[in-house]
Amino acid sequence: VIWGLADFESLFIAFHHVAFSNDLWILDPATDLLIQLMPYAFFVDYTAYILKTAAPALILIFAAPIAWAVMTLKAGKAGKA
Repeated sequence: VIWGLADFESLFIAFHHVAFSNDLWILDPATDLLIQLMPYAFFVDYTAYILKTAAPALILIFAAPIAWAVMTLKAGKAGKA
């Protein structure tokens, strides 16, 4: 999230390098209709929407194992005392 807020373009490029094994995702704004219909602002706004929508799930995915580990450690310490 921080990377996207600081430099969305480099995150966008890195994502496409990971997601695609070829350079077909590189489009020319002068000739490619996709870019003409969906400009840079569209991708920025859509990425923000996806992150806001997915945030609760992402929080659970990362928070649940951390909470489980903390509770396990506390239970182990309480059992030794």
